[in-house]
Amino acid sequence: MTDAAAPLGLGDQLVVPPSTPRRRRTALAAAGVVGVAAVVGGGVWVGQAFLARGPQPAEALPASTLAYAAVDLDPSGSQKLEAADFLGEFPSLGTGKSGDLRERFFNLAMSDLTCDLGFKDVEPWVGSRAAIAVVGYDKPEFVTVLEVTDGPGLDRGLDEAEKCGGGTQGHAVLGKWAVLARTDAVAKAVLADGAEAPLSQDTDFQQWTDKAGDAGVVTLYAAPAAGDAILKAAEKEPFLAMMAASGLSSLDPIGMGAGMVPLFGIGMAMDSEMEGVAELGSADGDVSYAPMTKAEEKRLTKMTSEEQETYLEKKYGPAPTEVMSEAEMDELQLTPEARQEMLDEHAKLTAEMAQELADDEMPAVKDEEMSDEDMAAMEDEFLTPEVPEDVRAALSGFRGAGGVVRFADGALEFELVADHLDLGAADLAAGSGGDDLLDTFPATAPIAYGAGLADGWEEHLFDAFGMGMWGGSEKSMIKEFENSTGLDYPADIEALGGDGFAVVFPDGFNPEKMFDGGGMPVAFRVNGDPAKVEASLEKLKGAAVPTLVWQRDGDDVLVGLDAAHLADLAGTSGLGGSKTYESVLPEAGDAASVLFIDFDAENWLVKANSKEDRADVEPLKALGFSRTVTGDEERTLVRLTTD
Repeated sequence: MTDAAAPLGLGDQLVVPPSTPRRRRTALAAAGVVGVAAVVGGGVWVGQAFLARGPQPAEALPASTLAYAAVDLDPSGSQKLEAADFLGEFPSLGTGKSGDLRERFFNLAMSDLTCDLGFKDVEPWVGSRAAIAVVGYDKPEFVTVLEVTDGPGLDRGLDEAEKCGGGTQGHAVLGKWAVLARTDAVAKAVLADGAEAPLSQDTDFQQWTDKAGDAGVVTLYAAPAAGDAILKAAEKEPFLAMMAASGLSSLDPIGMGAGMVPLFGIGMAMDSEMEGVAELGSADGDVSYAPMTKAEEKRLTKMTSEEQETYLEKKYGPAPTEVMSEAEMDELQLTPEARQEMLDEHAKLTAEMAQELADDEMPAVKDEEMSDEDMAAMEDEFLTPEVPEDVRAALSGFRGAGGVVRFADGALEFELVADHLDLGAADLAAGSGGDDLLDTFPATAPIAYGAGLADGWEEHLFDAFGMGMWGGSEKSMIKEFENSTGLDYPADIEALGGDGFAVVFPDGFNPEKMFDGGGMPVAFRVNGDPAKVEASLEKLKGAAVPTLVWQRDGDDVLVGLDAAHLADLAGTSGLGGSKTYESVLPEAGDAASVLFIDFDAENWLVKANSKEDRADVEPLKALGFSRTVTGDEERTLVRLTTD
């Protein structure tokens, strides 16, 4: 018999005697605690695993990275489920025969490149994550980061990737990451610096990407130093000053582009160094020529044809029909006959372009030598953009930006949080009245945009569209504007904007009619002083728009070109409270500007597409943009939903 006071040895077996009801309850309670602990602990583990992200390219890049855009094709479990539900709506977005999403992304990334690298060449070793970035060395370096394994063909595949263009001439591998860069030395330096101080551990990177909310499939980042980098690039190539500092924000009426100017601006700077600024022309390859001054035209009459050719190349950049290099011809393995045919075609195109320029805008050529003084004077008169001081100050003080693309609540969502840059269109909208006027439109409206206007917004009107960057006189621009519109600046502009305005497209919207000369009866709603609004409209109608019509609707004025359409809009409401509106604009109530597009309104998007494309656009339901300014930060939220 065991002494009850004797201690239980570690090797002894604990025998539980037949239990009384109380002991049984105690044992069950203890087992329950253990069971709950196991379930909760296991649930936490499963939850963490479900929400966890794998290694990211920011781990390989150095903290000196200026701009970063990464894609994750193997996101957390929750993102995979959301993505499967969303993408499953679109027939053409299947993952292909292999079921590998990497293949579709690879084919998309390679679509604009000219090389023989196929997915079969990279499939054994390429991972599911990649990024493009600009690293802030003395000369910013544009690099590509790829997640890799030690699968067969890695070195050969990276060698082939270097031949795909984009300025890449070297690569390096460290652990699970490969970097493609301008040279092998640059790639090795990026990986070495990233190992010592990774971007993923940088405080600015963490703060700005965290502000953009939950992680998704794409991560964007612009560092505080990106603003200064753009200014330095602009000093080397003034054309970038207009493109980077104004172009994005002026083309985006809700100011979405302003926060990402550093990210895309640096990208344009790198592209210009590697590809030539001339390629920043129109989409079809044409170059947009700035008009010549009278002084230039006068001096052109004194130039020889060779001097004119030199002058035009300096003013407009290289001709878009620049002949292929010998090395490029060697890569194509052209026959001698094909090579000569290509050279002959180039000479023919160059001659035709020279003749067109001579016919269209060049005066008769006189074979007289031009003095060095005349040439210097002409160079001084070149029209080159300049960065306005307020834009320079805004970029110099830039604090950063972070963005995420994710699948959330049945929608594809883009969220961007950025330092509020006081430039371009971002200066026009402010406050929280972006959607106030939209609720006065009917719930059937296919497209509507609303904005609350900032105090003194009219003073930024010209800068918002980059007009002040070309060094012209603001006074002369205002005078030309007044002469063409009949309006007085700034009084009439301020009256016509009021405290805010909204734009709506009519029921039965057809995008084709926007470009066939017939137009569409778009209507504006202005919230301001009705008497002042109508007085300014009278001037505009008399000088520039004789078909303009308007009518009062409460304290607002409806303006358009179709009186019947305005009558239909008067007294309506419901758009802001519709379920479709709320699903894509959950933050509209605090937004300075709002854009709403309803693809289901009379099925206009499906009708506007060809039969072969309708299957992919039919699932689309609505798109919403909202931009909110809080203190010195601005948040942009974009949501795309399906039926």
